[in-house]
Amino acid sequence: MPTRALLASTFLFLLACGDDDAPVRDAGPDDDAATPDAGADAGARAACSAELPDELATRGRWDEGFTIAGVTGLDGYTPVLRDVAAAPDGSAIVVGYFRWAGATRALGIARVEGDALVAWEGADDLAPTPEGYAAVAIAPDGAVVLATYQRGGTREGRIVRWRDGEVDELGRFTGNVRVLRFVGERLYALGTLAIVDGPRHVAILDGEVWEGLPGGDPDGPVFDLLERADGSLVLGGEFMRIGGTAAERVAALDEGIWSALDVPASLRVITLAEHEGTLLAGGVFVLDEANRESAGVARRVGDTWERLGGGVSLGTALGDASGVVAELVVDAHGVLAIGCFDRADGEPASGVARWSDDGWRAIATGGAGGLWFTEGACGFELPPEVVFEMGPVQRATLVGERVIVGGELAGRGGVASQSVLAIVGDEVEAVGAAGAGLSGQVVDLVRGGPACAVHALVSATHLGGTPFDGSVATLEGSTWRSAAPALPTDVQCGRLAVDVDGRMFVACTRWAGETPRAVVLRSEDGGAWRAIGEELVGPAFAIELGPDGRPWIGVGSEPGRVARVLDDTVELLPGAFEGPILALAAHGTDVVVGGGFLRIDDRELARIARWDGATWQPLGDGSSATISALAVGEGVVYAATHDEGDPSRRVLGRFADGTWTELATPERGLGAPLEGTSHTFTALELQGDTLIAVGYVWPADGGRNVYVYQDDRLRALGGGVGALSVDAVVTTDDAVILGGAIAEVGAGDATRPSIGVARWLVGE
Repeated sequence: MPTRALLASTFLFLLACGDDDAPVRDAGPDDDAATPDAGADAGARAACSAELPDELATRGRWDEGFTIAGVTGLDGYTPVLRDVAAAPDGSAIVVGYFRWAGATRALGIARVEGDALVAWEGADDLAPTPEGYAAVAIAPDGAVVLATYQRGGTREGRIVRWRDGEVDELGRFTGNVRVLRFVGERLYALGTLAIVDGPRHVAILDGEVWEGLPGGDPDGPVFDLLERADGSLVLGGEFMRIGGTAAERVAALDEGIWSALDVPASLRVITLAEHEGTLLAGGVFVLDEANRESAGVARRVGDTWERLGGGVSLGTALGDASGVVAELVVDAHGVLAIGCFDRADGEPASGVARWSDDGWRAIATGGAGGLWFTEGACGFELPPEVVFEMGPVQRATLVGERVIVGGELAGRGGVASQSVLAIVGDEVEAVGAAGAGLSGQVVDLVRGGPACAVHALVSATHLGGTPFDGSVATLEGSTWRSAAPALPTDVQCGRLAVDVDGRMFVACTRWAGETPRAVVLRSEDGGAWRAIGEELVGPAFAIELGPDGRPWIGVGSEPGRVARVLDDTVELLPGAFEGPILALAAHGTDVVVGGGFLRIDDRELARIARWDGATWQPLGDGSSATISALAVGEGVVYAATHDEGDPSRRVLGRFADGTWTELATPERGLGAPLEGTSHTFTALELQGDTLIAVGYVWPADGGRNVYVYQDDRLRALGGGVGALSVDAVVTTDDAVILGGAIAEVGAGDATRPSIGVARWLVGE
């Protein structure tokens, strides 16, 4: 049964899986092994506990160390770098849609100084622009000119100039600006823009007045402008006529005279460059029938264009197609091409390749994980505005000896650096310092082992900037240490348990064939994962250490079953569930399961049940909605549910003294959900009388995703957590640790970046 809880916590990992021929046991009602406190380890498996203070939600502070290199933003769309301008002092200004440069508030504009990414001194002088900036240029006198960006709607924008702390508005436009560039003292603005009461597609500011190109406006967008060594200007875009002259996609202007440099079989030219006196063009074109599957970049030879070497190409669902080149940069090592392609001259590439005398070679191969949402536009889509939204790599500029590359990329060449990185020769460097944040996210969090260490089931390529190819890591202070190798490629594993001896168990689903199969994998002392017992019918959604200190799992859906893991076998407990088991929790000898089931054997038990040592028993009237998360304490059960359209649903219920009580109410501190959302908690952590509930919870009055229940009140932890969802929580005596698609923590002026994981330091 597809659920948000499953999708939020199920990821693919890499490793080969082992086998075990030990059978599945069935524990009957008279079998001593079916009793939760039976076994040699009975009573010796104390759960890891924490002592949390009163007023936990406000008594503490957010750890500011969980950042990553590059720029980051609020949850939702991937932060993106849209333009780079080199400054005379060797630094560069980068602009786009982001809120943070490392741990520094940036609001769409930052400065690159060597390896560091720092705040730009003029940022506080600018009016807020919610969707950031599209283009930047630095004037000969040091003034910084910016064009705002708007993704949709009427696409209304402004061009502003910052000079010595003063801000002037130079013009307003509709559409978007792809390039701002000074040619001498004159400022050129190119793109899909139309200046209000002024020129379209190319606008030139000479003094205080905007004027158009000589001979008339282009009939389509212009995306790049190249000033050649001989002083002529070359413009490329999506036009068929420019300056009153017919020209297909590229034209040159020399001393007021236009010349057509037609690019045949082309959709758009996005970038231009000059290399050793030869004019280069990149974009979306095939040139002729012979190059239909590999072009994207060409050079001007005589009066025609020819493919540059073998060109770049892209494999699609419909077969091979021409790749898309978004930027060409000439440096001391040749020509760097970036864009949307997976091969250069037929060899594998990751959207970055270099051309030199010996041909094309791929560089900066491989990527990094991320946690933001991206639409994945490539640049060959028909609407011209796609050039502003074309995904991983969009812009690049030579700054000194380094090429600063930006877009939506999370990293390249084994280096994690969100949305901006540097290429020096064929090597990749991060821009900005890495903290303890993740290039990816935490899937599950538990404590276990002899020292009750914090273990994280992780879907990430880098932890704290260090490459990671495992599956489980421990957090020691602010340092991540790999604890287990990667998981098999043919299973999806979403939940983790670690016993008192430090053995790690994951509940996984193998989807091969028509019927999903549940499998439990175990890793000891960081060794390879090994399957325990036989596979069971149905998916596995939950795993928890039971009263005997062994893992108990919820498996299957038709029927669902609860099983526990013995040394080398998996034992089914009595009871066939008519529907999936999605959550399991234990405390002392108490075990509770929840999910979407309506019956157990021949009895009606609505979605939640308690094990009494021999059979499953109801908890009051059960639940009217599918259980998403559970927590069990001394004489109390907490249960959260999915929104299935039932207005009587208990969002977060407490069962005590035979009665259910709804806790998620305005009277107890949780406001009504933001329009278009519904409150759903997907993980619960109970320590003593303190409950921490996490998920995707967006109250209209603020305070998102993480709530503390104390003194019969729900309060947002530390002002809330900005995340697509928070999927995991674990506590220690001095911290609350959270995992998920986390981007920020706190609220208002106290908001800070925290990437993939967050930590509330108790009492500080």
